[in-house]
Amino acid sequence: MKPAPLLIPLCAAMLIDCGGGGGGNVGAPPPPPPVITPTPPPTSVFPSPPPISQNFVNGLQPVVLPSVAPPASVSPTLLGMILSLNTQMARRGSTVGANDKEIVGTFISAGGPYLGIAGIFSAYSPPQLALPNSSGSGNNQLFAPLVIPPDHGCLVPASYYYNFGAGPQAAFMVSDFCAFDVRGPLTALFTPMNSTFLANYVRNNANGVPSYEAVSFSPTPPSDVATWYVILWNFTTSKWDIITSSGGNRPRGEGGAFFASNFLPGPCPALPTIETLNLALANNSGGYELVTPTMSTTTSRILGPPGFADVVDSCFIADQTGPPSYNFNVITPNSTWTVTPH
Repeated sequence: MKPAPLLIPLCAAMLIDCGGGGGGNVGAPPPPPPVITPTPPPTSVFPSPPPISQNFVNGLQPVVLPSVAPPASVSPTLLGMILSLNTQMARRGSTVGANDKEIVGTFISAGGPYLGIAGIFSAYSPPQLALPNSSGSGNNQLFAPLVIPPDHGCLVPASYYYNFGAGPQAAFMVSDFCAFDVRGPLTALFTPMNSTFLANYVRNNANGVPSYEAVSFSPTPPSDVATWYVILWNFTTSKWDIITSSGGNRPRGEGGAFFASNFLPGPCPALPTIETLNLALANNSGGYELVTPTMSTTTSRILGPPGFADVVDSCFIADQTGPPSYNFNVITPNSTWTVTPH
């Protein structure tokens, strides 16, 4: 009977009920719950892009996203330069110079008929991609990626990052290139990439890059009476959402997916990985053709650095001021590319 006096104090010290009789250690607080380290969510599976048809469109539900007025200074010069693919600029240094532009990506020649363009494209909240604006004047702007459907497509979706002096901002925007003129693009949609947008449409892709899946298409061959749609995959509902639509027929037939900036003079801003993944064209048989250098009815090529004729691409090029700030990497010619910090 000697161990009993030792057992009772030991149980009391450990704040547990050792049983015995009906009393035990009544009134002692329960033990703290075990510490559980949460398991990070797995990388989401992005679906294959949908077959394009009028029946598919008829089965979709348009979704109205919160819309804000686009900044007055959204660069019509930069978008116009991409639209015309014709610039006249002098070579500058590896830091950003006045009137400098950075344009790299996949250029798709005119050809077809193609009904649209699809892919997985990076997207960041303002804390994740925060363009500075320390000069007190001028604007920092980045369209990356900016995606143009070839074969006369109207609606051009883009991840758009900007700082016009009031702090870094991010938006998902769609420009209507069929309504483009010298006054700037007619913005079909401009919605903040806030927590709601990110929760519904953005997940880490297979490379760990936060991204959305988008398709810009017309269910009928391009014509003056064609209707173009931009759809996004909604991870919350597991459905495609119609984000915006517009009619028309763009005169030019080139397209592609681009990193395009209009930065303030000075050091190139720090950026996370910008990515275009699995860029593909919707064909008139309802399927998709991965973008490659030589395709069934068109060709594509990589721009930059340097990009097409007379584009500067200073942030991608080393010179007397130092090494390049960014690396442009073609992962799968010409459907997957990344821009990464050097």
